[in-house]
Amino acid sequence: MTTTTGGTVVLACGGYRSGSTLQYNVVGEYAERAGIGRRIGFVEPDQAAVLPQVWSFVEALGTAVAKCHLAPGVDERSGAWDALLDRGRVCAVYTVRDWRDVVHSWTRKFDQRVDEVFASARWALNTANLEAWLARGAHVLRYEDLVADPAAALDRVVAWAGLPATRRPPPRPPPRGRRRCPPATARSTRARCCTPTMSATRRAGAGAAGPPRSATWPAATSSR
Repeated sequence: MTTTTGGTVVLACGGYRSGSTLQYNVVGEYAERAGIGRRIGFVEPDQAAVLPQVWSFVEALGTAVAKCHLAPGVDERSGAWDALLDRGRVCAVYTVRDWRDVVHSWTRKFDQRVDEVFASARWALNTANLEAWLARGAHVLRYEDLVADPAAALDRVVAWAGLPATRRPPPRPPPRGRRRCPPATARSTRARCCTPTMSATRRAGAGAAGPPRSATWPAATSSR
């Protein structure tokens, strides 16, 4: 997929309990480590409508990695995604997962029996989101592939979204055997190095004209 310049939103829009949070964090950490963008969190439908007005924020980031569930056409508040998708400003990545694992996670998360899961309005909304996002050309990422080989899954997302494939080199570790002194220790070390010792002072005084300087100050005389 080829995107236009001027900032891109990589949107983790997977279904509930499908691993979209993991996918969001994997892509977000890549963007941050590569120095090409940042994670901006969960984008509610009302916030998506504001994005075009504050797009300079996305341009400054380069790549804004966001997360959401509601698809255009499913919720009337999510229509703002349509214009951004049409302009190539949003790259939607939909995470899918074995439905049996989704149901098992669902029962634990929402405290529902299996029959209650399939009868719930949330499950119907989840199915509608899946169909709507796929109809809008979202890139499909299998949760099982993401867990089995995160690097390979990330490479596919990066290539599809047109993100830079270069990574910022890791910071170099300090040389072995050398430790940075605490500020107080460093100051005392510099003081010892820069202050002449008493023997050096005595030698300097002996070589100069006149009597050597005393190592101690003369006792103060009291005035009467």
